[in-house]
Amino acid sequence: MVKENQMKKQIILGVVSALLLSTGCQPSTKTLDELDWALGTWHGSRRAAEDGLDVPMTVRVERLDCGQIERLQVESSPRPYVGFTIRSRDASGRWTMIYANSTRPSIGRLQGTFENKRSKWESIAPDQKHASRFVSEQIDANHWHRTQFVSEDGGKTWKTLFTDALERAPDK
Repeated sequence: MVKENQMKKQIILGVVSALLLSTGCQPSTKTLDELDWALGTWHGSRRAAEDGLDVPMTVRVERLDCGQIERLQVESSPRPYVGFTIRSRDASGRWTMIYANSTRPSIGRLQGTFENKRSKWESIAPDQKHASRFVSEQIDANHWHRTQFVSEDGGKTWKTLFTDALERAPDK
């Protein structure tokens, strides 16, 4: 069991390293104000649209020189769902989100836009049939709402996959 956990940690570190390398992340003096509010630890629940069940989750967001890294864990059964996200600016200054999770081997890429306290992240390759949209909304200083949508017809119609309701964890 200990050896298996060590192997999982090595795999996770490898994935995170690959994510960082794939962003082309360069230290920048550009402000991260659009995302600074999300830094810290968050607790809440994920509600799957399919069955409506709420499952406990934790999200940790930390600053990188050029963006943020996020680790989330949803306490699903029989094993937790774990995901890692890197949000950074690309060479042209646009926001990019790159993520990997414990349920699929591929790395997802989305581009982000911001308006007020809301961001929308969408699949980069619009020519694909399967598309993804992730909407993140800061409700107030201590509450965050996120919704994941998917499309199987290239973005003509969208279906909710899940919603996250998060509350900032108190400082220790």
